[in-house]
Amino acid sequence: MADFIERRRVVAVAGEVSNIIAFAKAETNVIARAVSVHMENGASKQLSCIAVVTQANVPNCKCYNPPSQICTAAAGGSKLLRLFQVPYADGVEFSARATNWGPAHEVMGFNRANRLQAEKDVQISVKGRRTGVELRIDINEAGRATVCSKVGRLGGYPTCV
Repeated sequence: MADFIERRRVVAVAGEVSNIIAFAKAETNVIARAVSVHMENGASKQLSCIAVVTQANVPNCKCYNPPSQICTAAAGGSKLLRLFQVPYADGVEFSARATNWGPAHEVMGFNRANRLQAEKDVQISVKGRRTGVELRIDINEAGRATVCSKVGRLGGYPTCV
């Protein structure tokens, strides 16, 4: 039963992260401003998190902080638009990698003109810590997120290539 619950949590977290990427991409059109998506897998902070804030690629925002302190004063008035935090106690974590991050590591910048600003080949891995079950979110240059399963079909997602 515990394995089943962890698999369902991995599917739920991957779905939420994918929705957050879609939200960030759409929000640039709604507010006519650049936004950035900050991801952290802070072992010392005991959670994985993702935050969408106004102003693209501001490295002074840390999604593991309390919501009122996500971005420091040095972030130039960035505003928190959306926050998702997953405590390690839930048994699921996610981490991001890319072949090119642009100005800030684990930060994706979206704007109206070209969607992703500088980031290339972004992948977010969502993994169950106990069972190792994993889903991967691939984000293309247009900012579209697709979810796949690394070990075969999981939750109805196709196998990653």
